[in-house]
Amino acid sequence: GIGKTFRAPIAGSLYNPLLGSEATTGLQSKPESSWTYDLGWRFYGSRVSAVVDAYASNFSNKQISGYDQNTFQTVYLSLGRVHMRGLNTELNVKLSQDWSIYGSYSYTQAIMQDDLNSGGNGIYYTRGKTLLNTPRNLLNVGVSFHHGPVWASLSTRTSSAFYGDWSNTEKVGGYTTLNLNAGWNFHDWGFMHKPYIKINGFNLLNRRAFTFAGNMAAFMA
Repeated sequence: GIGKTFRAPIAGSLYNPLLGSEATTGLQSKPESSWTYDLGWRFYGSRVSAVVDAYASNFSNKQISGYDQNTFQTVYLSLGRVHMRGLNTELNVKLSQDWSIYGSYSYTQAIMQDDLNSGGNGIYYTRGKTLLNTPRNLLNVGVSFHHGPVWASLSTRTSSAFYGDWSNTEKVGGYTTLNLNAGWNFHDWGFMHKPYIKINGFNLLNRRAFTFAGNMAAFMA
């Protein structure tokens, strides 16, 4: 497949200072666009389904936002060109009438092709650097149970390390979390169509994990 996408500048981005400086509107007003090329294979059977997809995306004026903890404002940046390459895979196997297992793996490489012009704060030499908040490897594995009105799923999510700044000097360690979702489906109750009760439990093992760098410190590093 081949596709081209456009994304307009975020509402109000013209009125937010870039890193607290007198940013030019040219950095903020250009729309994001991208060309994406992908090649994949899908299989759907009675008990097994699988998907493998490789892609390449070339972004122009890639948009990204962060939070300024001093002014309590959202700051927007235009990164210029960013090239993303990756592989996405999924597998679902129905073990029995009630049990099934699921797994997915994704590999992502996101490389900035230009230096970052921050207006009054100078230029950051980001060309050839990896985009922050972009782990190379993500793995999800889960098991599901569904019998009558009762259903439950236990899943893990594993992320490899990723960078938390533009210059790739601060790396955040990888992490694994364990999550549980369970519920009960009811029949129709009068005006309520198929009501249900659901319980979500995240990070059951209470693992400390830094999952996203979104403040000004990340933008200015």
